[in-house]
Amino acid sequence: MVSAWVMSGLLAVSVMTFLGYLLFKGLPTIGTKLVFGEAEPLGALVGRVRVFDGIFPAILGTLSLVLLSTVLAVPMGVCSGIYLAEFARPGTKKVFGFFFDILAGIPSIVIGLSGSVWQFFCTNIFLTNSGPVCLSARWPWRCWYCLTSSEAPRFPWRVCRRAPGPQPWSWGPASCKTFFMC
Repeated sequence: MVSAWVMSGLLAVSVMTFLGYLLFKGLPTIGTKLVFGEAEPLGALVGRVRVFDGIFPAILGTLSLVLLSTVLAVPMGVCSGIYLAEFARPGTKKVFGFFFDILAGIPSIVIGLSGSVWQFFCTNIFLTNSGPVCLSARWPWRCWYCLTSSEAPRFPWRVCRRAPGPQPWSWGPASCKTFFMC
């Protein structure tokens, strides 16, 4: 019992020390220059001035993504819950409840990567001359392989690339120059 208290205290002290160090080192850099860069803050907030150096575009993109996801997901979730609670038959409730439990246990990164793979294969099966759509399916693969692979992954580019041109044969963390080849 005493060791649990000692370890809890040690953890709390470690976290507070880490946060104190971050505040001590980072507090001088927190300001409008961090968020807006060289742009005028009021002009950037109303959209008159573009921000190139600060983190304002990342903050705005994150907030818009969260808002859009919420607007799309909440009505579907609430309506699905009402349907399952009030109108669905017991067999339907059991089947959907099983799948919802499985879905709740899958990490979001796995779902995102699976969606990327699904988009990639559907794009190559149904839209052979799709250009930008095929490009959007290639970028997650390229990011994933650039970060994780040390060998040359050839399969996604062979299927997706239809036009002749340079091939990323030496793809991997050491040769990310082919990352920008299309």
